[in-house]
Amino acid sequence: MDKLNWGGLFVFSGSVLAGLVLFPLFGPAGFILGLMGALFVGFPLKSVYDERQSRLADLEERVAELETELDQLDSPSNTDD
Repeated sequence: MDKLNWGGLFVFSGSVLAGLVLFPLFGPAGFILGLMGALFVGFPLKSVYDERQSRLADLEERVAELETELDQLDSPSNTDD
């Protein structure tokens, strides 16, 4: 395991925390409810976050390509003096 998946770890630990918060209110059912509710919400939010990061990386790559093309157009490669 080269790289730790911090997003998944935070989603899981957040779901356990939500379960522990609901445990004093509703007992074991509150723990299960908090755990499952946070997992149900957490993983879709994580996938949306990952998708957004992927789109941002693609846009940054496209901007970098456009900047290099503009630099090539601006720099005079052939001077007809």
